[in-house]
Amino acid sequence: MHRKQFVDKFLTKWEPRCHRWIQIPVDDLPGMKLRANSIHGGYFYKNEEGKEMVECHVDDNKIFMERANGVTRFGGWLSVRRDVTMKPLIIWGQDECAFQQHRYSPKQWVAPDGTQTILPKSDGYLMMVSAFQSRDFGFAWKMSELVNSRRLNQHYVDKEAALDVTGKSTKDRLLSTAASLST
Repeated sequence: MHRKQFVDKFLTKWEPRCHRWIQIPVDDLPGMKLRANSIHGGYFYKNEEGKEMVECHVDDNKIFMERANGVTRFGGWLSVRRDVTMKPLIIWGQDECAFQQHRYSPKQWVAPDGTQTILPKSDGYLMMVSAFQSRDFGFAWKMSELVNSRRLNQHYVDKEAALDVTGKSTKDRLLSTAASLST
């Protein structure tokens, strides 16, 4: 499927079936320091009781995301404009990244006297990390727990360099995930 066709289908058919929407009574907007005419892309409608409502994507405003995250499991509600005969969607994405031990070795520090370390002849060991994630569930596990279970009692490959830098050759427990995507 070409990108333009995919984006059109995603925005019109799939995203309304995802938990990414917030429905707000128009009367509540001033309390949120918002005006009806300042909401661009919102869908204005009347609910079953005849109350004027506006539906917005939770990403349209930080206030919407905070309000939806506090009361919904998936960070938003389904759209009132969705096809109610279709099941809700949770969209999963997959990506991978490859790391090589000496990949960027030619870009290295040079001492003031011009000396530098000897360059390795290969790019070194390759490690590929592949993961699935969804906006609704994040990674579904805590990355630091996974990494820490692998790091437990492990020594750095270059023990001397580790001793110089950290004072020990074993790897420390990580206390946080640097790039956590889960909500």
